[in-house]
Amino acid sequence: MISRQYAAWLAMEAIYDDAGRAKLFDQLLIVGNDVVGVKTINDTITFTPEGTYNFEGWVEDFEFLPRSHPVWGNVHGDFYDDALAIYHVIKPMALTAVTAGCDVSLQGHSRGGGLVDALASIFALDGIKVTVSMFEAPRFGWSQYAEWANRQKANGIINVLTSTTNGPDPVVLLPPFPWVATYQTTELKAAPGGLEDIDPIAYHMSNPVYPGYLKMYPA
Repeated sequence: MISRQYAAWLAMEAIYDDAGRAKLFDQLLIVGNDVVGVKTINDTITFTPEGTYNFEGWVEDFEFLPRSHPVWGNVHGDFYDDALAIYHVIKPMALTAVTAGCDVSLQGHSRGGGLVDALASIFALDGIKVTVSMFEAPRFGWSQYAEWANRQKANGIINVLTSTTNGPDPVVLLPPFPWVATYQTTELKAAPGGLEDIDPIAYHMSNPVYPGYLKMYPA
């Protein structure tokens, strides 16, 4: 299993490095509007969806009409559709890795974290164990979904390495109630610094979240 620091680097540094990420990951997958970095490190295959970076992504983030799922109840319909499309692409890779004795790690920041939330539960429905790290993720489901996901956590199917919130970041509170945070969160309190301290959205960005996370969990 990878360290929490390495998961944070993948989700908040490597996947956002437009110039260098082709060398930082073994493979970059394009699935619809989403980019997913794939990297095998030691005994773990990692999948890292990119966070929101374009207009289409922001539109999908805020189109949160509930979708009724037969097991989970109401969930974020657009996140579910996009996560399912990603899952169909990465599942064969994950199964090959698991057969070879590897773990599966999912990590993401912002929209990437929301996709990781959904992906972990889709994996769990198929009985595939995963480790997840979510940084400033929007909410994916209502309470029925959160209760189901936490049962998978208790049963060892989903291993939650981390799920963060940072100060007044508004994205982690969206969609609003009756959507809820899926897992217990860790509060970072990492201010961006300077005039940005008064901007709630600045608390959502990978900088200051990444250095704030490393300060809380030094290697």
